Amino acid sequence: MNDAATLVALAAVGSAALWAATAISRRNRRVFTVRPEMLAGRTAIVTGASSGIGRQVAAELSAAGASTVMACRNVTTGEAVAASIRRRTRNDKVSVLALDLTSPASVYSFAAEFEKRHGRCDVLVLNAGVMCSSHSQAEGGVEHTFFANYLGHWMLTQALLPSLKAAHEASGEKARVVSVASRLEKRAPPLLRNGALELAPFIMNEQGYSLGRAYAISKVCAISGAFELHRRYADFLVSSAVTPGMVDTNLSRFLPFWKRVAAAPLKTLLLRSPAKGAESVMYACVAPEAKVAGKYIGDCAIVEPSAQACDTQLASLLWAETRRLADRVGTVV
Repeated sequence: MNDAATLVALAAVGSAALWAATAISRRNRRVFTVRPEMLAGRTAIVTGASSGIGRQVAAELSAAGASTVMACRNVTTGEAVAASIRRRTRNDKVSVLALDLTSPASVYSFAAEFEKRHGRCDVLVLNAGVMCSSHSQAEGGVEHTFFANYLGHWMLTQALLPSLKAAHEASGEKARVVSVASRLEKRAPPLLRNGALELAPFIMNEQGYSLGRAYAISKVCAISGAFELHRRYADFLVSSAVTPGMVDTNLSRFLPFWKRVAAAPLKTLLLRSPAKGAESVMYACVAPEAKVAGKYIGDCAIVEPSAQACDTQLASLLWAETRRLADRVGTVV
């Protein structure tokens, strides 16, 4: 290769690198941050707080002065992350409690221990999520992804209602419940047919299982549930759902190995950072009530979910069915 060709090649590589760096910077540029001490005196819970968006949200809540409880399945990992957050934010009020969202006993034990230690919950971030590559069942024969992403969070929220109400009574401000969802919810199949909810075939049967469909169903239910929660308890809480965008988290661990290998080189370029993913979650936690109450938030603004996520008939039927499922797998407090 002659000198001219070499210079052209180097210029092309340099231009491509500059373009990539600019694209990544723009994708991760933040437009909203929470002020220091804005949440002083408040208590927050973040599920799935040991990695990804949950870890970032826990750190930002701590930096804002909140007493932050990290709800983690792996307590050892959670404790290491909590220690790091305490050092970084200089807020010693960061703790870890064990929580397995697919175990009713764990959910109710967590809620009881939290109420014993703290008494009030000003902010509840329902972030934990899985994306099982093959069909597996949790307690009661319920599909694992649905249980972890939706049913377990519903049960946890119900168990924490006294703590959420106590926060409102103590501060005069409504507690915040933020459900981390996904735009992939639009890929969920219709769950309402001829006025009846047809959920059981998707969450109980192995036949026809797919990772994407199971995840989409869990997220459309999470959004619908968030809206219904707000309708039922708006006197003392604000409930909203958030789409963080496509974020570089360890959720990809559920993908087949070959997909992880193929996607690895593109992750930095195509996916948002966890910090950017956490931005809209934090917005939902602290923005004025009128901007987030009963809304679906993306990029710190109201966005439109799927039609079925907004369907009030589906929401009512789903709520009733969820309670029946909860009663079957574990007593609702």
